[in-house]
Amino acid sequence: MTKLIGSEARKSNPTLKPFEPLIGEWRTTGTHPLVPGKTFHGRASFSWIEGGAFLILRSEVDEPEIPSGTAILGSDDAEGTFSMLYFDERGVSRKYGVNISGDVMTWTRDTRNSGSV
Repeated sequence: MTKLIGSEARKSNPTLKPFEPLIGEWRTTGTHPLVPGKTFHGRASFSWIEGGAFLILRSEVDEPEIPSGTAILGSDDAEGTFSMLYFDERGVSRKYGVNISGDVMTWTRDTRNSGSV
């Protein structure tokens, strides 16, 4: 049997350690700046992929205004930043900056598009 290409890099990324408390399935609430005054409810799951090199987020919201999506999170240790590449059921893809504080993750793209779980 042959070894997987790049298998040496399939290991835990220590820079992503702050995301550890989010691993699992969660009930979520959130807001969206384009739908003022409304709180959205849903579910999200976080799990490691590639041996912990990256994190995958899957989300769905009960209200139809917010689409179900999938995102991959990673880090830039030279910059000290986190990024999220997002794709949803509409076929929309975005890149977001990510911040983590305790068990709260916040992401932003610009002043018109932001969210948190």
